[in-house]
Amino acid sequence: MEVKETNKKDQVLFFDKKSLSGPLSEKSRYIEHLADNDPEQQGVILPNGQINWGCPCLGTASIGPCSQLFRSAFKCFHFSEAQVKGSDCLAEFEKLQNCMKKYPNLYK
Repeated sequence: MEVKETNKKDQVLFFDKKSLSGPLSEKSRYIEHLADNDPEQQGVILPNGQINWGCPCLGTASIGPCSQLFRSAFKCFHFSEAQVKGSDCLAEFEKLQNCMKKYPNLYK
């Protein structure tokens, strides 16, 4: 396996046939190591249970004109302890939906 950094944000991994035929655990450990050291690679929920607002998986929702409403609704859902998860967040999601309707070019 060869690692080439294209810029500070992204890395390109090149695997040859030999490295791909090796044990999967070796590649998995390397990928986990990258994720542990890069908040953008950790997913939407951090290991400590907090929301990773820097996760690219959230797209522009967490930084757009409805970002505060998105964050409020998402946070409510994530930490919801209601019997039907998120059922206690309907008001937050309704506010978010109303805001998103005002910007149809941004929120399709």
